[in-house]
Amino acid sequence: MTYTIKIKDDSSQAQSLLRFLKSLSKDYPFIQITEENEPELNDEIVAELDSRYEHFIKHSHEYKNWEEVKQKYSKK
Repeated sequence: MTYTIKIKDDSSQAQSLLRFLKSLSKDYPFIQITEENEPELNDEIVAELDSRYEHFIKHSHEYKNWEEVKQKYSKK
């Protein structure tokens, strides 16, 4: 069995918990700590996402809401 614990906060409490888990991993080989960095978005991707969001806000009436989509596909 494998568990995943994600600590995304940088608070002192989160860092304390992380230090504790790292100390445990030295004595217990079944505990592994892997740091994953969130991928950064480049300016081009941010601009594209902003453009799509602005389009959606201006044309939101053209899109179906979630309930309509869910109802369509739950009938199948």
